[in-house]
Amino acid sequence: MIGYRSEIDGLRAIAVVSVLLFHAGFSFLPGGFVGVDVFFVISGYLITSMIVKELDGGRFSFLNFYERRARRLLPPLIPVFIVAWLFSFFLFNAQQFGDFCRSVYAALGFVSNWFFLSEVAYFDGPGELTPLLHIWSLSVEEQFYFVFPVLLLAVCKVCRKRLLSISVFLAFVSLIYSIYLIEGFERETAFYSSLSRFWELLIGAILAISGLRAPRKVLIVDALEITGLLLILVPVVTYSKDTVFPGAAALLPTVGTALIISAQGHGRIVATILKSKPFVWVGLVSYSLYLWHWPILVAIRTAKPAATWSDLAAGLLFAFLLSVASYFLIEQPIRKKAVIGSTRQAYAMAATFLIGAAALVYGSSTPNFAGVQLAAFTETRAKLYSGDRATMISRIEEETAIYMSSLNVNFHGKIPQYDSKIHSGWTCSYDQGNTNDRLFLCLTSQAKAENVLVMGDSVGRDTLHALRRAFPDTNFIMLHQSSCPPGDVKTKCFSQSAELLRRLAGAINIKAVVINFQYRPREWVDVESGVLAAKSITKNVIMLGVSPVLGMTSADYIKSLPNDRAIPLFFPEDNKKIIRWSYQDLVNDARKMAEKHNIFFVNVLDFFCPSKQCRLWVDNRYGDPLLFDLQHLTNHGISEFSGYLKSQPLLKQIM
Repeated sequence: MIGYRSEIDGLRAIAVVSVLLFHAGFSFLPGGFVGVDVFFVISGYLITSMIVKELDGGRFSFLNFYERRARRLLPPLIPVFIVAWLFSFFLFNAQQFGDFCRSVYAALGFVSNWFFLSEVAYFDGPGELTPLLHIWSLSVEEQFYFVFPVLLLAVCKVCRKRLLSISVFLAFVSLIYSIYLIEGFERETAFYSSLSRFWELLIGAILAISGLRAPRKVLIVDALEITGLLLILVPVVTYSKDTVFPGAAALLPTVGTALIISAQGHGRIVATILKSKPFVWVGLVSYSLYLWHWPILVAIRTAKPAATWSDLAAGLLFAFLLSVASYFLIEQPIRKKAVIGSTRQAYAMAATFLIGAAALVYGSSTPNFAGVQLAAFTETRAKLYSGDRATMISRIEEETAIYMSSLNVNFHGKIPQYDSKIHSGWTCSYDQGNTNDRLFLCLTSQAKAENVLVMGDSVGRDTLHALRRAFPDTNFIMLHQSSCPPGDVKTKCFSQSAELLRRLAGAINIKAVVINFQYRPREWVDVESGVLAAKSITKNVIMLGVSPVLGMTSADYIKSLPNDRAIPLFFPEDNKKIIRWSYQDLVNDARKMAEKHNIFFVNVLDFFCPSKQCRLWVDNRYGDPLLFDLQHLTNHGISEFSGYLKSQPLLKQIM
C-alpha cells in the first residue's frame, strides 16, 4: 500500500463536485463531465501503485486484489440499487421500468458502458431519466482491472523493465483509437468504449510504474500543481455538451491530474487547498456521493420535469447526507473488516448481492409482476397529475413508442449489409461511420424511374415520412445524418456528400432534392455547402424550414403545470425555457439562402407555430400530441404535416 495522500482526496472533491453540478444543470460548469476523467487517472495511479508494490514484493494475489475491489465497490452500491429500483417501480411506465431492469443486469456484469452505448446518449435525451447511467464509468474501470493486473503480472514475470514502455504504448494506442472514433463521427462510441478510455487510467498507471519523484525545488512543484489545476478547471468552465469529447480534448484534465499527482503534495498553494478539511471530507465520501447523486436527480426530474435549481440543489444536499451515512455505516466497517472479516465472507457477500439483485430484476420482469408494477405506476401518476393530465401524458408515451419502433429507421454503419427486404424505405444514413459506397448501394437499391432525394437529419426523416404520405405516387429516398446540417465544411457532417451526389446522379434519375433539418443559428456555411451540392445534380432544390426545437417536451410541459391550471392548446410564446430562439429569424435566414442560390423555399414554421404560438396537439384539439419530444413529430403529427405539404402549390407542381 502507498502512504495516504490527502491531496488526492482533494482532487476527488474537485472531480465529484464538477460532475454533480454539471448533472444538476448548473450552467457555470458546462464541462463538469471531465470530473470522470480526473477519477480515471486517480484510480489508475492508486490501484496500479498497490499492484506494482505487491508484485515487486512477491505478495500479489488475484484473490486478495478482487476482494479489495469487492469491499470497495459493492457495499455502497446495494442501497443505491434498492432505492433506484423502488422509485423506478412507482415513477416509470412499463417500458421505462423494463429498460431500468435491463440496465441493472448490465451494471451487475460491469458492462454498463456497452449497454448504454447501444441504448442512450449521455449528454441528452432519454439518458437524463436513466437512474444507473452514471455506472458506465465504474464498468470502464472494472473492465480495466479485469485485464491490466493480468498484463502486469505477465510482464513482470518476463521482463519487469519493459513494464513502463508497454504501458506507454498501450496508452498511446488507446488515445489514437479515441481520436479515430471522434474523427469518424462515432462520438458515443468514443465516450463509452473501454478501449477508447483505457488510456486515461493508463496515465495514472504510468505515473505509478515510473516511480517519479517530485522535483526538489518548491517553485517547480508549485508550477506543476498550478498548471495541473488550470488544466482541470479550464475544461470544467469552457467545455460543453458540444465539445468533441473525449479524444484529444480529454488530454487537458487527464494531464492536469497527472501533474498534480506527480507533485506528490509538496506544493505550497494548490496542495494546501487540496489538503484542507472541506476538500478532504468531500473526497472521502466522493464514491458514495457519485453513486447517490444521479438516481436522486433522475427521481426529481421524473416527478417534476420543470424542477428549479433549488429543487436540484436540495437533491444534491440529500445525496451528500446519504453519502456521509454510507461512508460511516457501510463503506468503512466493511473495508476495515469490522464486519465481513474474512475473504470467504467477502466473496459470499459479493455473490449474495449479485445473485440477489439479478433474482429481483428477473422477478420484476415476469408478466404477473408487470401487472403489479403497472398498477403502482398508474396510481402514482394519478396522484401526481390530476384530471386529464395523466391520460394525456400516457398518450404521448404511446406515440413515442410507436415512433421509435416503426419510424426511427436508418441504415447506418453498424448494420452489416443492406437487405432490400428489411431496409427498403429506411433512410441511408452516414451514422455510425457508414461509407459512401454503402450509402450509394442503399440509395440506388431504393430508386425507381424517377426519384426525389431528401437530405437532412431526423427532422428531415419526419419530412420523408410526411412526403411519402402526401405524394404516394412519388418515390422518395433519403440521405441522412443525425443532428447534422447537409454539408461538410465546419461540422464535418455529410462527409464527401457532394461526390456521392454526383455519383448518384449518374446512376439514377433525381428530379428534385428536398432539404430539411434542425436549423441552428451558426451552421449556414454547411447549409450552403449542401445546397450547392444539390444544385449540381438538379434544378429543383427545395428548402423546407423551420421546424421548432423546443426546450421542454409536451409531456414535461404538462407535468410542470399546476394541477389547477388548464392545459393550453399552444406552448406559451414568452416561456424562454420552451422557446429556445427566434424561429422567425431562422426562417428569414433560410429564405435569404434560397433566394441567394435561386432555389425554392417552403415555410413550414406556419404549420408548427402559427401566429408565433407553437402547437401542442394535432388539429389544435386535445387528444393526439403533435410532437413526442423536443422536435420530432408523432405518427399522427406526421399525417397532419403530410396534409400541409400536400397543400403547397410548389410541392404539388414538382412532385
